[in-house]
Amino acid sequence: MLNIRTLWIVALAELRSCCRLVRTWLFIAVTLIFCTLWYINAWDYADWISSFLPSYLFEDQVTAQYTILTYVNGFVSIFSIAIILLAFDIRERAIHSRFSDVLDSLSASKLEITFGRIAGILLLVMIPCLVVLLLVTAGNEIVSILSETRFRLGIKPVSVMSLVAWNLIPNLIFYSALVACLVALVRIRLLIAAIALGVLLALFWIDTQIPVRFQESLSQFPSTTLVTSDLAPVFVTPAMIGNKLVVLLVSSALFLFAASVLTRSKPGRLLTVVSGASAIGVAFILLFVLIGAVHRTENLKEEWVNEHRRHSPASFPDIQHLTGVVELLPGRKIILDVILTVHPPSKTGADSVVLSLNPGYKHPNVYIDGIQTKNFSFERGILELSSDLLPDFSHEIRVQAEGKPNDRFAYLDQARDLQTLSDVPVRQLGLQNSIFHKDFIALMPSVAWYPISGTITDRDDLESRPRDLFTTDLTVTVPKSWQVATVGKRTVLEHEQRNKFRFRSGAPVPELALVASKFDQRVTTIEGVEFEVLFNKNHLQNLEALAPFSDRVLEWVAERIKNASRTSLVYPYEVFYVVEVPSNLRIYGGGWRMDTVLQPPGMMLIRESNFPQVRFENVIARIRGFNGMSKEEQEALVFNELLRYFGNDMQGGSPFVGFDRNFVSHQISVTQRGATALQFLLERLSNQLITQMESLSITSLQEFGKELPYLAIGRAKIDPYPVQALSPIHRRKNIAGIPSTWNAMDRLALFDVDYAGNPIESYRVLLTRGHALAKSMISFYGEELIGKFLDQLLTQYRGQSITVADFLGVASEVGLDFDEWVQSALEDTSLPGFLVEPAAVSKLDLPELDETQYQTTFVVYNSEPVPGLVRVLWTTTSDKYIFWLEDNISHSNPILIAGHHAKRFALRSATPLTGLWIDPFLAYNRDAIEVQILKNFEHTDVTSPPLPFVANVDWRPPETEAIVVDDLDPNFSIVKLDRNTGNFVQNSSPSKSSNTNTVYITGLPVGPDFLGLNEWHREFDPSSFGSYLRTFAIIAAGAQKSAARFKVNLPQDGRWNLEYYVSREAFRPTNVAIVKSSDIDWYHTRPANSNAPEEHYTLTIRDGHTDWDEKFDIANANVGWNAVGVFELSSTDIEVLVSASAGHKEVMVFADAIRWTPVSDTAENEESSP
Repeated sequence: MLNIRTLWIVALAELRSCCRLVRTWLFIAVTLIFCTLWYINAWDYADWISSFLPSYLFEDQVTAQYTILTYVNGFVSIFSIAIILLAFDIRERAIHSRFSDVLDSLSASKLEITFGRIAGILLLVMIPCLVVLLLVTAGNEIVSILSETRFRLGIKPVSVMSLVAWNLIPNLIFYSALVACLVALVRIRLLIAAIALGVLLALFWIDTQIPVRFQESLSQFPSTTLVTSDLAPVFVTPAMIGNKLVVLLVSSALFLFAASVLTRSKPGRLLTVVSGASAIGVAFILLFVLIGAVHRTENLKEEWVNEHRRHSPASFPDIQHLTGVVELLPGRKIILDVILTVHPPSKTGADSVVLSLNPGYKHPNVYIDGIQTKNFSFERGILELSSDLLPDFSHEIRVQAEGKPNDRFAYLDQARDLQTLSDVPVRQLGLQNSIFHKDFIALMPSVAWYPISGTITDRDDLESRPRDLFTTDLTVTVPKSWQVATVGKRTVLEHEQRNKFRFRSGAPVPELALVASKFDQRVTTIEGVEFEVLFNKNHLQNLEALAPFSDRVLEWVAERIKNASRTSLVYPYEVFYVVEVPSNLRIYGGGWRMDTVLQPPGMMLIRESNFPQVRFENVIARIRGFNGMSKEEQEALVFNELLRYFGNDMQGGSPFVGFDRNFVSHQISVTQRGATALQFLLERLSNQLITQMESLSITSLQEFGKELPYLAIGRAKIDPYPVQALSPIHRRKNIAGIPSTWNAMDRLALFDVDYAGNPIESYRVLLTRGHALAKSMISFYGEELIGKFLDQLLTQYRGQSITVADFLGVASEVGLDFDEWVQSALEDTSLPGFLVEPAAVSKLDLPELDETQYQTTFVVYNSEPVPGLVRVLWTTTSDKYIFWLEDNISHSNPILIAGHHAKRFALRSATPLTGLWIDPFLAYNRDAIEVQILKNFEHTDVTSPPLPFVANVDWRPPETEAIVVDDLDPNFSIVKLDRNTGNFVQNSSPSKSSNTNTVYITGLPVGPDFLGLNEWHREFDPSSFGSYLRTFAIIAAGAQKSAARFKVNLPQDGRWNLEYYVSREAFRPTNVAIVKSSDIDWYHTRPANSNAPEEHYTLTIRDGHTDWDEKFDIANANVGWNAVGVFELSSTDIEVLVSASAGHKEVMVFADAIRWTPVSDTAENEESSP
């Protein structure tokens, strides 16, 4: 038995001994300064960043107060090092100060001396550590009282208590014990310190490798494995307690081993060693128990999956209506009493009827049409009834059950288990599938808290299993002062001792979520729809800050509902709830798509760690400081910031993700072939008709942690979305531009995609084709007609499942001929591909006009068998470089061009056009196509009669003797100068990179100006030359040691004219970011200076006998083809080398295409061969 008084005496003696050391005060001072500077830096950065909204709200991004404790663990590490550096020479200090003689005079055991001395050092280190944490916590609370507007890091006292209890104290005890044991066993002081620091670093590295699902059990910082929450806080879990017991047992063993080595007069060394070994043994047993508990959970999930996948969809009933009573006893249990109106399985041969119910419920009672039955089984979440009990067309199944839902019974079929990763950000996605806390309840549909049709696996395999749609009428009882949100309008039934609410929805839903807690309630009605906001009373700062802008918010929401009304669509659930939920609730679902779970029918769930805690008041204050803007302009800017915030949200808590799903998608289910594609198409159609905004949440959580390469495809397109939505649009376009997406689209039609087998590739194809098809349908047929089609679809099939035939049949009824091109877009792999001829410009022959009018004509040919839509874009503003997002670019309505057909376009303008593009909705071209406008039209006297804007013509690309080599051709390559021979040799560029953020196309990496100085890469641009893909090779700050080589085999030698193609990007007057590895260097580039003769391209033409070095005047070149010269060639094997140097490091070299054209001997005005 340890003597506390002796321990205290020894500890105080050691503390005084350490206080006499200079290094003690030096280390404390350095540590406190470091911690203070770190915290001030974090404070200042957080205060600065709070004046702006995040450009992207990433999947794992939350506000500072929910992640700061992860960084506070650095304090623990610093003071753990302090323990090591103060205790590693404890023996020598005792001998030198004759402290050991004092110890020998005490009547103390070996263990008391060992533990007492280390306790003294531990106490010395704990004091400044606790002072730092106290100052941090108190500082936050003081600032929150003195200044409501200044940003706070928001460390909560309860979080600090958790940090001290589970991270700080156990770790300091462990490293104290480790050093004590090393001091007893090792005589070399430096070796003691090295081993202890090595163990610390090793454990830190191991901590970064532990999968998320094991972190509570194995991490040395278990308190930070819990996702911080104000709404449903968790202080400790059984796994954390077991974790720290292991640490304390190992620490005890180390102390015992250290004590056993000391030379003392009292016997008992054997007992001490045995006690230490026993502690180690118990620790290992407990550790294996903790690991085994996790494995048992995973095995249980596997059992659930196997059991659920054993059942066929032929045994799944069709639930028509769900009614009953749900009594919630927070933190304890649910009392469930519900009646399901069902149609038994329609397919014959089913021996049973299968429902799913959370296995946390115990001993359910089942009634069929009011008569209790025992002829059922309830195992592993499967409630299985004999089909003989349901002989008729319709029956009522009553289920009574009590219990606490098992949180693990959800998302069993997820395509990717993110908790196998060790990334800390994974935790910020939420670890709890549902929440049944004493302060908060969030019952998500996927935990089967109510009986659902069929199994909980493969619910997104719509081809074989349509979604079950049903109406609801539920009575929910909760504690007094609690509010409840679920689908349907709330009616108060009782408000005395407990609150009782009734929710009824006459419109069908595919699933049901229920959220309950103490909320601040705010209600408004907009265009006949009631909106109710339920936030925690401590998280109202943004609602208050944005209150002056409420008129703009209401006007925006009203316009969205009017959009629906104009297209015959109506919000069906009467009330739309916006509910704050805890940050530890999982935000993504299961299945192949792993879609957001924050958008259940009739509701939008917002995480407490995002919008409720973002400091909009600082953003407003910053914008109010813009003195050059009017109050109205400032308010508009604040509102745009709000829209941008939700548009850039990647966590699913945005109205742009799910609000429009309520109008159509939640009320209809698609089944059989093509079901997934059609269901997604219905979502996209609703989105583009109603909210008309996109969100970054379109990215599947399957791709979490995988950064997509940015290919900069689509810079010329003009979309009817406001500027604040450009980030989601660019994200989608970037996904659509990845070569692997196009390779998949070449193989897979929308109706034939294997979503479960290759979910990431499949979703990219679905997103690319599905969005483009929805946009094409609305643009071609018009919003009103598409809305009428969706309304008719709902009228005929609301609450039912439809097939492709039903889809096409309803379209035909409202006058839409989807057979013309929509059906082929769904069922075919082919896409249209467009070719254009250069535009001709003439003056209009219209004498009645006072001013000259110009007519620009050109032909667009679809060289593929599949029809496709295009728009025409044009401008008259600039002749060289055009900023695409300016308002001065006009565009036409969409035009359908049939396969292997051509259309002639004729545009009238008061001044000649300077830019002209064809913008396909989705085609092999991938991007807009710039139409070259023939020059020298200013002096022409050619006139022409007015032509219709568009007309069918019989046109095919003309045959030509010219031979073109493009940068995508096999005869194009990058060559480098061989130092030994002085010749250029082909560069062995890889076809792919180990860096997943880099994409290669035909041997060159692709990216927009950011792949390194003096390195060739490839870019897309509409003004480039190409058949379908318009690209060029480019190099910045290039040297003469590399070149772009165009090789060609001409049909004969003789006189040939060489031309060089220049894209519009060569005249871009902006800076570009060049990224090398992880460093960013803003490198200035500019067009060549026409007054600097040294700024030119150097072209070397070789025919095997003669070399010509030509200076190509890039500064005075035109967009398109430019003459280089006529050459007398003595061979047919020719190569043209374009040097990587343009005479100045700021002038980039563009290598796009060359064209050789034979020159007739009788041609006039031939240029002499150089």
